[in-house]
Amino acid sequence: MEVTQKNTKKRSYPEELAPYIVEFGNGNQKNEYITYAGLQYLKSRYEKDNDKKLSVITEAIFLSNDNADMVEVYKFWSLNPLFIAKIAIDGVVLATGYGDANEANSGMVKQHRIRLAETRAKARALRELLGVEFVALDEMEQDGKNKPKTPNITSLKKLNDKQFEKFLKQSDDYIEKFYKKVEFTKEQKLKIDERIA
Repeated sequence: MEVTQKNTKKRSYPEELAPYIVEFGNGNQKNEYITYAGLQYLKSRYEKDNDKKLSVITEAIFLSNDNADMVEVYKFWSLNPLFIAKIAIDGVVLATGYGDANEANSGMVKQHRIRLAETRAKARALRELLGVEFVALDEMEQDGKNKPKTPNITSLKKLNDKQFEKFLKQSDDYIEKFYKKVEFTKEQKLKIDERIA
């Protein structure tokens, strides 16, 4: 039996997006994804380029009928939340996206299904509006075996250049959590300040 390796062609993207693109997957099934922070960065750039403020509106979607017991509908929804996100300028909807989360697709964050579903909806709407070809990392199941490669800095005192670049790709909350626990160089502190500003 001959084993062939999947030939995945890396997509090109602007240099400024590099901190927001992460690899995710196992073995030869790894692909590149954009982080939600990357979508937020692109959103702010879009607003600056167009001199317009984007509104992101989310709504929970409850699937029921007139005879439904609303308590039961809510119990079902809390286990299988569904959201729609709308991106608008001056009340005109430019893009929409749906997001869901359930036992099968939320992995280790299943206790946060509602937030995950809403974030997925916003990410899909932003991707549609901004023409982003990368799937958002939040759309992927993140169980213990299949998670994005991130530097484990909880036990490190200093980060080398490669570890630091991976660190910068993380969410603002992650960066702020470990900012005081690691001894960063002056240059690294400047990059962090630029990143979370």
